Amino acid sequence: MKINVLQVLKNFQGKVIQNEKDVDLTLRAIFTNGLLTTTKRSQQESGELKYARYQLANLINTEDEPEITSNELKQLRVYIGEVYSAVVVGAAWDFIDKLTKDI
Repeated sequence: MKINVLQVLKNFQGKVIQNEKDVDLTLRAIFTNGLLTTTKRSQQESGELKYARYQLANLINTEDEPEITSNELKQLRVYIGEVYSAVVVGAAWDFIDKLTKDI
């Protein structure tokens, strides 16, 4: 499915979530950081899986509405959960869950 990765995330009060530099967090930023941040779990991944993560991050950063599969969205959900705070995870997971609930 095509996803507009320029969308900003909002918290449960409807306010735009910003990073520590007061820059609005877009899906592109959240997805990319989730894919490329090294965690304990990702250190154990094969080179092939790391390369797949890199390729998806590249796609997300070269297209404003990349085609992302439901399986990729489910993986993004996991990666985001490993990297971000509860507010960001909640907003991102709500967004992803709405997209994948009918799949």
